[in-house]
Amino acid sequence: ASAKDDRTDADGDGAKDVDQLDAKQLASRKLSLLLRIVDPGQVSEALRGLCSGYLGIIAALQTKYARTTALAHSIGESCRPAAAKLLAPSALAVTPPEHRKWVSPCINYFCKFLAAVVAWRLQSTLSTFQSGLAGGLLAARSGFALLQSANMIAPGELGETMSDEVVGWTLAAGGVYYQLVQGGAVPIVFYPVLWPLGVLESWLKLCITLHR
Repeated sequence: ASAKDDRTDADGDGAKDVDQLDAKQLASRKLSLLLRIVDPGQVSEALRGLCSGYLGIIAALQTKYARTTALAHSIGESCRPAAAKLLAPSALAVTPPEHRKWVSPCINYFCKFLAAVVAWRLQSTLSTFQSGLAGGLLAARSGFALLQSANMIAPGELGETMSDEVVGWTLAAGGVYYQLVQGGAVPIVFYPVLWPLGVLESWLKLCITLHR
């Protein structure tokens, strides 16, 4: 429909109508075309599906990370009285009288945000150890299984030694070290692809914490 509209010459002057419009008029014309050709029912159905999926994800993650959100809530509640005593006088002093009603909610959400950062950092550290150990052992055992299938080691040798555990724990230690000490930065070649996922992860963490 848009391509057909681009070829339209309604006044018959030999020039396409879209070529005679400025940017604002062209945007208005395309918006009007969109509203004419799009079915509101289909749009509403798609939005309902997206909302249902989003709420389902939030509900599932809230159940899985209930302890993390509870920890964030507890930290926020503990910090809020001290933050109010420390920050409220200065904030009220620099805030116009008609806007002072926003000081308390802003301090409240600041405490929630700070508590969420601390709680999710602790959860991330625990998950790093857990996933590092599980991933290291999985990689080691899978590697030894490939070596067995290639007849490079005896079939019964693996069960009689701790080779897979030693290799797995070594890989786990390397993974944990890279994640916690080196920061676990994404390789630069993957950054353009993976940075939207990082933004989405941060958004979901914030939504899960504040939804409580």
